[in-house]
Amino acid sequence: DEDEREYLEEMKGKGFKDSFSIIKGKYAHFYPLERQKIVDSWHRIFQIDDWNIFTSQANIWEIRKDMIVEMQTYDKS
Repeated sequence: DEDEREYLEEMKGKGFKDSFSIIKGKYAHFYPLERQKIVDSWHRIFQIDDWNIFTSQANIWEIRKDMIVEMQTYDKS
């Protein structure tokens, strides 16, 4: 929560309307350092202190074959 708050304050201070235009959109190539900072933070999405199957969820819009590094199967029996 603190990381997000600091980030949003920093974005507001730099005059950015939102972080989406830095990643995708017509202005994305103007801010390579800001974009890299966002991308570098993505690995922390899996750092969960109190993880359990009932409270931890996520979305992903697209999974391409080149993104898959390992597959695991679940045997219900």
